Amino acid sequence: MLAYYVEWHMRERLRELLFDEDDHEAAQKSRRSVLAAAKRSKSARDNDAALCNKSGLPMQSFQDRLKNLAMLNRITF
Repeated sequence: MLAYYVEWHMRERLRELLFDEDDHEAAQKSRRSVLAAAKRSKSARDNDAALCNKSGLPMQSFQDRLKNLAMLNRITF
């Protein structure tokens, strides 16, 4: 349970650097019904295509960010 809590907080802090959905309201409006498959919003698809966010910072998946953090930890020891 603690691991999920930590992951949730990390995703919240790194939200603008991750490929996660950033406009939940627009994504919900594009669904035909609750049972239909979720579609990504236009802003999320634009971020995916550009590989960077609106500020110009590179975006990665959550797992890739964790790998980079682990590598930094190995280098400092």
